[in-house]
Amino acid sequence: MIGLTLSQVCLTPLALGKDTLSDYRGADCWLKSSIGVIRPVCVRSINIPTVLIWGAADKRSPLRVGQTMRDAIPGARLEVIGGAGHLSNLERPNEFNEILRNFCLSLSL
Repeated sequence: MIGLTLSQVCLTPLALGKDTLSDYRGADCWLKSSIGVIRPVCVRSINIPTVLIWGAADKRSPLRVGQTMRDAIPGARLEVIGGAGHLSNLERPNEFNEILRNFCLSLSL
C-alpha cells in the first residue's frame, strides 16, 4: 500500500457517487486550502468521515493549519507523524499507511 496521490484524492468524489468534482464541496475546499487559503465555512460542509494526516515538521503547512482544518470539519481526526514534513506519505510511508489503514478499517460501510 502506498500513500494517496492527487489523482486518487480527486477521484474520491466519483467513488462516493458524485457526478463531478465540483459536486463535492470538500474537494473544492481542499484544493483551495492547498494553495494557502483555509476556508472554514467551506470545509464545515464536509460531512463524511475525515482524517487529516500531518507531518509534525511540515514547513509549507504548519501543524496549526491542520488543527484549524480539524476544528472546522465536523468529526475530523488529525493524526500527526513525527519527523515528517509536507510529504509525510513519502517520508514516512509505513506510519502514513498505518494511520490510513486504521482509519479505513474504523469506517462502517
